Amino acid sequence: MRISVYNYFWDIITTVHLPISKWLESAWYIANETGCANALEMLNLIDLGSYHTALSVLNKLRSAVSRCEKPKLKDTVIVDDVFIKSDTDGFPYHTYIAVEVIENGYGQIRMELHSKTDYFSFIRRNIEKGSIVQTNGTNIYVKVPEEYQLAVINKKSGSKMLPLVENVVNEILYRRLLGGRQSSCSYSNYDLCLEECCFKLNRKNKKAESLFEEILRSALKTETTQ
Repeated sequence: MRISVYNYFWDIITTVHLPISKWLESAWYIANETGCANALEMLNLIDLGSYHTALSVLNKLRSAVSRCEKPKLKDTVIVDDVFIKSDTDGFPYHTYIAVEVIENGYGQIRMELHSKTDYFSFIRRNIEKGSIVQTNGTNIYVKVPEEYQLAVINKKSGSKMLPLVENVVNEILYRRLLGGRQSSCSYSNYDLCLEECCFKLNRKNKKAESLFEEILRSALKTETTQ
């Protein structure tokens, strides 16, 4: 057996030439920021030299966030698509959203850009086989992959979204996980912003220290090959 170690963190710190202390400060900022991280704020707090450098560091660390453990959703999961504005006057990005149904509320969530995936692939990538997938039963949502069970549910009176999906979107906007001051969330990197949003919402009861450690563990990836 041959063991090869791919040190992702070494790769990113040599791509953007900064002291290791700056990378650690930047990772701590992302973990400690309860809303969506912002490149300009990070630049002002950490002195990374330029906005371009700060944005590059932010997106590389968001890539590490996207590699963090993401167990598939299970049991009963609501799937829909929503338009979420990045701020009050921003462009609404079309995303698929999956919300795990638990007693007295919702559990984990997943989101992906509508333009970068398709309905069946989104389900298979994010939900355990055999789970019940709840949809509104219209258009593409009239069926699910054969490995899943379909359950059609209705929207609440006067609502544009399915139950729990509306609650999730409201919390995302309230916590500014995708809302406000999003100059560092353009369409080209919005998938990484979605990863950060899900990461923080799914770990909302964890302390910043725990998130910081998880980001660093993800940045140091070990691969085992034969």
